[in-house]
Amino acid sequence: MKTTGEKYNRIQERMNPEIKWKLIRWFIFLGVIGIAISCESNHSKERSAVEVDFSTPAVDGRHMESDDTSRALHIAIAAMTSPKETLNYYEELLHFVSKRMNQPIKIEQFKTYQEVNTHLATRQIEMAFICSGAYVEAKEQFPLEILVIPVIHNRTTYNAYIIVRQNSPIRKFEDLRGKSFAYTDPLSNTGRFYAEKRVQELGETPEKFFSKIIYTHAHDYSIQAVSRGIVDGASVDGLIYDYLRAVSPEKVKNVRILEISEDYGIPPVVVHQKLDSTIKQKLRKIFMEMHLDPQGKKILERLHIDKFVEGTDADYSTVKRNLRFVTP
Repeated sequence: MKTTGEKYNRIQERMNPEIKWKLIRWFIFLGVIGIAISCESNHSKERSAVEVDFSTPAVDGRHMESDDTSRALHIAIAAMTSPKETLNYYEELLHFVSKRMNQPIKIEQFKTYQEVNTHLATRQIEMAFICSGAYVEAKEQFPLEILVIPVIHNRTTYNAYIIVRQNSPIRKFEDLRGKSFAYTDPLSNTGRFYAEKRVQELGETPEKFFSKIIYTHAHDYSIQAVSRGIVDGASVDGLIYDYLRAVSPEKVKNVRILEISEDYGIPPVVVHQKLDSTIKQKLRKIFMEMHLDPQGKKILERLHIDKFVEGTDADYSTVKRNLRFVTP
């Protein structure tokens, strides 16, 4: 059996720097932009867990191309994994979509995946770049369809990292029994589902296994919580951890990877199945042909995305297995 260090090295080795940065930038994008239609989830009524917020992202609205919101495509923003200023970088892609659709776009910001999902279910939003865990959960609640998925040098997977402080005596997951722990979001696969699966594999429940659970609402905030000693451990997205390790190593210097999960399907772009078929076809065509358009290709290159292709529900089988372990 490979050790965590060997597994981490294997993941790093199979990603040359160019590939790694493509994946990192794509996941940051997913944490900032969501074009969505969502559902009310059972997980919205969470058990008594502490909410920790290192910032106060505001719910806000922006318009692209026009203030005519009567026919605008509504886009939800959940600032889950990166600073809000990153939005400016990705507005270029939304501008491209707006122009090709010949339709204005309205952007709204949300704090959690659940808020995005709620707007998906009620069809207040048309499309979403959604978390893998939120996708699987929503799929069980209402008819959701994968529009496209990103292809990043043939890599469409990512991992969860269980982390602890560098000087922590904790050496294996079982050592987290009776310790405090941070989740990112109730619907996050890497930020919650994986950890709950691991606890239940030990025959316990999260409430009894951990002494305290907090929600940080961002992977980088969970890393901060561990680094500052606010909690003993956390489950975070590996791409975000690697991103910080590359650009702000001081933010992870006090943190150690305890365990690495299996591979998971990268977050997809989704639409409600009842969305007008003509609109779906047009959106899918825009995304799938974007790399063939000179302007679109430049935008994708800046995002470090090769292209978009059609995805399948089967890509998220490992996420679905995790969801079976999640407590309501």
